[in-house]
Amino acid sequence: MIRGPYEDGAGRGWVITFAQPVYAGDQFLGIVGLDLNIATLIQLTNVGAATGESLLLSASGRVMARQNEDQSELIVQPPLSRELIDWQRDVAGNLWLSNPVVDDELWLVHRLTPREWYWAVAHERAGIWTLVIILSLLALLSLRLQKTLAEVTRLTHVDLLTQALNRRGFYEAAERTLSLAQRKQFVLGVLMLDIDFFKKINDNYGHAEGDSVLKQLGGYLNNARRPSDIFCRWGGEEFLLLLLLDRAEDALAIAERMRTEAQRTKIQKDDTPITLSGGLIVMGADEPIDDAIKRADELLYQAKQSGRNQIIYEKIKERK
Repeated sequence: MIRGPYEDGAGRGWVITFAQPVYAGDQFLGIVGLDLNIATLIQLTNVGAATGESLLLSASGRVMARQNEDQSELIVQPPLSRELIDWQRDVAGNLWLSNPVVDDELWLVHRLTPREWYWAVAHERAGIWTLVIILSLLALLSLRLQKTLAEVTRLTHVDLLTQALNRRGFYEAAERTLSLAQRKQFVLGVLMLDIDFFKKINDNYGHAEGDSVLKQLGGYLNNARRPSDIFCRWGGEEFLLLLLLDRAEDALAIAERMRTEAQRTKIQKDDTPITLSGGLIVMGADEPIDDAIKRADELLYQAKQSGRNQIIYEKIKERK
C-alpha cells in the first residue's frame, strides 16, 4: 500500500511511504515500510529528455510526483497499459504511455498533449518536409523553365505577324516530313505563293494596311492547310507550303483550294480583295529541298509574268 504524500515530522520534507505486509505461510510477520522523498521521485521522472511530461501516479490516479514539480493536478485518470509501447488516447486527445512501478500501487506514466504530439511529429519530419518543399519548388521552377524554353523556341521559329513558321522553323519541320515521306513512299509538293501588287498596297494604303493583309492571309492559309502540310512565311509577301501527298495528281487541286481560301483576304479600308500568284512543283525522289524551292520560285516568277492571279504547275517524274 502507499501512504502520502505527507510532510515528514523529522524535517525531511514531503515523503511517500510504501508499505507491504510480510507473511510466512498464513502467519502474519509484520509490515515492511519504505519512505521516499518527493524530491527523489521528481528526479526519477526527469531522467532522460522527451517531449511531454512524466508522472508517478497512485492506483487511485493521485499525482505523487511530476517533472514540473507542480502538484496542482492532484488526480488524473489516464488509460493504463502494461505494455511500454502501447500508446493510449484519453477523451481529451492526450496520448499516454504507462508502466507499473509497484504492482497495482504505483504507475509511471508519460503524457503527450495533442499540441505536443503534432510538434514532435513536425520536428521529427522537419527534414522530410524541407526536402518535399525544395523538390516542389524545383519542380515548379523546372515547369516554368520548360514553358519559357518552349516560348523562346516558338518565338525563334514562328513569324509573329502571320503565325506561320519562319525559315528556321520550316527547315526543322521539313526535315521530319522528308524522312516520313521517304519511309512511307509519299509524294511531296512545294507551293510558293506571292501577293500580287503588294508594293502598291503599301504605297497606296500604308504599311499598317499591308501588315493587316499579311496577317489575314496567314490566318486563312493556316486554317486551309492540312495537319501534315508545313506552312512558312518565306519572306516579305511570299509564303511557302510543303505538301504531303498520296498522289502527285492531287497537288494542283490542293494548291488551288489553298489559294482560293487565302484570297478571301481583303484590304480593309475599301474591302478590296487581293489576288495571289503561285508556283507548284512535285519533288523528285532524291531532290534536295532547296532545289525544289528554287524550281517553285521560278514557276512563281512565270506566273507573275503571265498575268498573275494563277498557279503554274510543273509535275516531274514521280518516285520509283
